[in-house]
Amino acid sequence: MSTNTWNIEELKQQLYNEELHALREAGLLQESTIDYLERYRQTYEPGQGVHYQTGDPAVNYYDSEQYVNIVRRDISKMLSRAVQQGNLSVVAHAVGLTNKEDSDLPFQQLLQLENLIHGDRFKIPIFTGGQGGGKSYFAYLLAKYKARLCERDGEAYSVVTNSLTAVQENDDIDELVDSPQKLWDYRLANQGTIVFVFDEASSFLDSKAAGNASDLATFVPFLRRLRKMGILPIIVSHRAMDIGTDIRNLDSVVFIDKPDRKTAVFYDSYEAQQAEEALFEITGFSSEDRYEYDTDDLFISWKWDGLEDVVDQFKNPEKLRNVWEKWGIIRELKEKRDKIEELEQLKTERKELAQEAWELDEYDKKEIAEFAGVSPQTVASWNLHKEI
Repeated sequence: MSTNTWNIEELKQQLYNEELHALREAGLLQESTIDYLERYRQTYEPGQGVHYQTGDPAVNYYDSEQYVNIVRRDISKMLSRAVQQGNLSVVAHAVGLTNKEDSDLPFQQLLQLENLIHGDRFKIPIFTGGQGGGKSYFAYLLAKYKARLCERDGEAYSVVTNSLTAVQENDDIDELVDSPQKLWDYRLANQGTIVFVFDEASSFLDSKAAGNASDLATFVPFLRRLRKMGILPIIVSHRAMDIGTDIRNLDSVVFIDKPDRKTAVFYDSYEAQQAEEALFEITGFSSEDRYEYDTDDLFISWKWDGLEDVVDQFKNPEKLRNVWEKWGIIRELKEKRDKIEELEQLKTERKELAQEAWELDEYDKKEIAEFAGVSPQTVASWNLHKEI
């Protein structure tokens, strides 16, 4: 919806009702108000204030009447000033906060998720929890959210997984990747961010399982390099203990425990998870905006093919550079191919529009040539005609 036609009172009301706890982080409050609310947050005890809707004790500071009233006052000032000054970028930002199409996670929780999985220092999520807790559900939702962030920022991206049925059920999951070699080959051949959903990982990353220990010892340096290569692995396990110790101890991982389908608890380390010292918790979420998957997928696979060769390339800068340059040529060639295909499609659409303009019976071919940015000879070659 255009910000020019937005009913400002309706916008304020939506912000009041749905986004109160996100506005501080979103920059829609004055600096002095932010400072006050930060002190209020730090000293707030659960139940200290009255809930702004129910009148019951407010567990969260951002649900208290005091917080809500302060925020409402500042929202009104901010939006009214923006409208008077014609600052539509502020209004557009507010409109964006009330857009719930992608997910019904609260905006503040989306911001926390974004900080974890987006940007140069993203974390590697490891999902844990019992059967039926919705680990894969949230993993594929998180993958979709990462894709949306890349789209928002104009970044190229692709999504891969080791689940065959997930590939078959989602046109925008690009490929089945079930070995380090395939993941590395896919990285070399494609631009942008790669989101890799590694489902049922505990079956393959358990250091106590037969034959896994030596592979895991080699896999850890591979996993460390994934962030540098622009690959976000989303690892779905069962118990955290099922994941090899060296992987659990990586600084780049974040543990997401799924005690039930509607709850996700985030921990910044395995030790924090054991001590139940959570970063934050998300509850009550559900969204259809995720990749489809089969809870009874029998075609989830992972092989260790090519692991040692790939890690050997990482250890040899000269070899790695040669491989990267070779595939860089292939990537560039593919990009040119795609651009040419897009150009051909645009040319076809231009010709079709020229035909429609000719059928209007208001313009001659010279004018149509000028509109289309081509020569009259080119228009003549299009054989424009009118229905009799």
